[in-house]
Amino acid sequence: LNDYLSSIATADSSELETQNQNVAFWTNVYNAYTLKLIADHFPIDSIMDIKVKGHSSPWDVPFATVANKNYTLNQIENEVIRPNWPDPRIHYALVCAANSCPQLRSEAYVAEDLDKQLDEQGRWFLSHRNSFDRKARTATLSKVYEWYSVDFGNSPQDTLRMIAAHAEPSIRQELTQNSKAWKVSFLEWDWSLNVKK
Repeated sequence: LNDYLSSIATADSSELETQNQNVAFWTNVYNAYTLKLIADHFPIDSIMDIKVKGHSSPWDVPFATVANKNYTLNQIENEVIRPNWPDPRIHYALVCAANSCPQLRSEAYVAEDLDKQLDEQGRWFLSHRNSFDRKARTATLSKVYEWYSVDFGNSPQDTLRMIAAHAEPSIRQELTQNSKAWKVSFLEWDWSLNVKK
């Protein structure tokens, strides 16, 4: 991990030409620095336990050095990735070290496979961090869709239509064609550390 972080600290990000190259690079950066943050403070029960004087949260500490510039995790997500290469699937790839987060892949994101990787993450997230009752037409969704509603259509029904592509085939058509008939609620976020027992 330290070798990788040393390499990106002086990397030339201007060599990244395509959206997929940039998204893969910065997603790997975000996840690697989150791992570093946890490792440096371990053992802890939650990333929320990390307190750094002068900073309101661990996401606001400018400790991530990329291409000779310091960033916070919030800056990487909300000032670098989301505004420059908008793709709501990024929320299935950025891992904040909590149990309610997406899974952390056992491989790096790479430009040539990025669409496949993000779609796999989307399918995993839909089936493991959300629940759908087709008979009652109720969807219990991750807080991600509430916190980042602007990335998912700004209304619960728009969100259902957007995420339908990654849903199980049995409910995909329902979410796409009958989204207005569905009731949506949001799960509480589990901030406990997503460490293996």
